[in-house]
Amino acid sequence: MQAAKQMVLSVAQNFFSKHCLQMDYHTEMNGLIFRDWLANTLLPALDRPSCIVMDNASYHNVVAHADKIPTSSSTKQDVMAWLAKENISFCCNNFKTELLQLVRQTKKSKIFIIDKVIAEHGHTSLRLPPYHSHLNPIELVWAAVKGQVAAVNKTFKLRDVKVLTRDALAKIDIEYWNKCEEHVLREEEAY
Repeated sequence: MQAAKQMVLSVAQNFFSKHCLQMDYHTEMNGLIFRDWLANTLLPALDRPSCIVMDNASYHNVVAHADKIPTSSSTKQDVMAWLAKENISFCCNNFKTELLQLVRQTKKSKIFIIDKVIAEHGHTSLRLPPYHSHLNPIELVWAAVKGQVAAVNKTFKLRDVKVLTRDALAKIDIEYWNKCEEHVLREEEAY
């Protein structure tokens, strides 16, 4: 387990070096970049089945077009096509609102592309409830990294921030990671 944690830290350092060009990494990240990194870097590096914890970042929540559940903004034709694909009987003369009621009654969950990729590699995904980032150890690690960078950043130049971030990531060790996990477990117990 310790080797897996060290590997995640190493992968994070390499990812930051290659992909993060802006101060706010959310502007650099999208579903394609994240899926590529996950499928080609992180998951192959895991030597045993693992649980990948996901928050609600938009790039974690991309749904394949074929799996999208119709909404009120969908056309009536799209709603009928979805119902037919799901083998749900309906009358073509029904109003769109009636068809959408059938959609809501199916209680079908969204299928995220990232979850499929994770499962295809033999791992499981765990999705945090919205606004519960405190239940994810990586958020504590990232907060520590940002705090270290903020404490020593004098120039605010992107080049310098990248170096400081790389240095701060290198200081995060297994002991600190374990403390973050223990903290999250205590938080979970509160629920």
